[in-house]
Amino acid sequence: MNELDELLGHLGAEPVPPALARIDGAVIAGLGARREAGLARRSLMLAGLVALLVGGAGALAPTASASAEPLWGMPAAAPSHLLVD
Repeated sequence: MNELDELLGHLGAEPVPPALARIDGAVIAGLGARREAGLARRSLMLAGLVALLVGGAGALAPTASASAEPLWGMPAAAPSHLLVD
């Protein structure tokens, strides 16, 4: 065990290799990309859940009869309106 302590002591006294100094940027970029992917995945799941809830509520809601007026009404110049009158 003493040999391991001495080995780690010598390793700690040596300078950091230059290759390790350049690795920081790649690690930080990888972490950022992973965080963005997780955020996109959570956003997509939330949008799907909202769509399921709205679709389920629309399916369970009572529907209007077929003779109901359209949402914005029929224009007076529409051919089908002119035929009815």
